[in-house]
Amino acid sequence: MIRSCLILLTASLLLVGCNRPSYINVPNDGSDAAINGPNWDTTKRIQKAALAYLLSDSNLPGDVVIRFPQGTTETTAFEIADALAAYNVFPESSTPSDEYHVVEVRKIQARGARGRVDVIRPGELRERELVEVHMELTVWDGWVPEYLRVRNIDVDRVDPLLLAAPAAEPKDEPAYEEVDPVDDAGEEVEEGVDTTGEAAGQPAE
Repeated sequence: MIRSCLILLTASLLLVGCNRPSYINVPNDGSDAAINGPNWDTTKRIQKAALAYLLSDSNLPGDVVIRFPQGTTETTAFEIADALAAYNVFPESSTPSDEYHVVEVRKIQARGARGRVDVIRPGELRERELVEVHMELTVWDGWVPEYLRVRNIDVDRVDPLLLAAPAAEPKDEPAYEEVDPVDDAGEEVEEGVDTTGEAAGQPAE
């Protein structure tokens, strides 16, 4: 009995070590406390899980080109693209053909066990729309998506700084800065994990 408990405790600690809570801002917002590396293992795990969920919800026909944050290496770009091969994903440096959809990762943020990835994808009401993919860190599955929040704003008319990482926040307060449009904004749309398909069940690395 004691041995079984020790084995379970050891396994749990190893999992927590691989999926440890983090304080991440990508791109760099000037915070000394935050990790700003787009090629860091935890940052890659968050992107893989978030993009899989987003792409399962988006139902984009044909090939998808991912535009990663500045500083992303070719190795990281191809690693993430390979993990999303089921969605016909390619990194921007490997554009597959003349006809494809562009999905752009604008922000990656983690505050302890909570995270968010802001992505621009082709929209139904607008040519491009901003989508927040809200994430949660779990012991057994790593980073998993909770829900999507679609911002009905014209991303081409918004100050790029509003789409960048917000100012650093205390580690024990996982609050997020909302994106305010320059002009009018439509209603927000929240989509739960249980209504968007199977990608939410894919375990993060």
